[in-house]
Amino acid sequence: MEKEELEFRKIVLNEIEEAFIILNDGKENLRNKGLSQWQNGFPNKKLLIKDIKKNILYGLFIKGVMVGITAISNKVDPSYLNISGAWINNNNNYYTIHTLAIKKEYLGKGFSIIIIKNAIEIAKNNKFVSIRIDTHVDNKAMIHIIEKLEFVFCGTITLIDEIFDNKRIAYEKILY
Repeated sequence: MEKEELEFRKIVLNEIEEAFIILNDGKENLRNKGLSQWQNGFPNKKLLIKDIKKNILYGLFIKGVMVGITAISNKVDPSYLNISGAWINNNNNYYTIHTLAIKKEYLGKGFSIIIIKNAIEIAKNNKFVSIRIDTHVDNKAMIHIIEKLEFVFCGTITLIDEIFDNKRIAYEKILY
């Protein structure tokens, strides 16, 4: 794939339906793998709209077609304040990657890696010290991607936005 065919940019409100389809594809993919992650109503369309309005929801586009989404935030994540383990970077100078999902027709083609690499570049360009990400302990595919991109396992967190099955394993990558 030619680099000029790919675009990574913020999603705008009139693209919400495309983003929501991709989110639902992500939920279906996790369910088909027997995972409980994302199966209790969260994340949802309301979150996507909120993230668009906060200018933190990004899409990966191939020739204008949205194939993946993620939220990238430079705000302190309340779920990350308490960790069973320890962050490498002990200050609040970090970006967080959340809600990463790929359209089902594009699964297994390396687009999650492209999205995370773009998030890393955004964090670097904004002079942040590190970038963090979390996933379900049984999400082997995402764990493989996170570790392939040289994130370091830091411990376990509890997502405060989710009531059921809210334990996640957390990783961090130092950028500078």
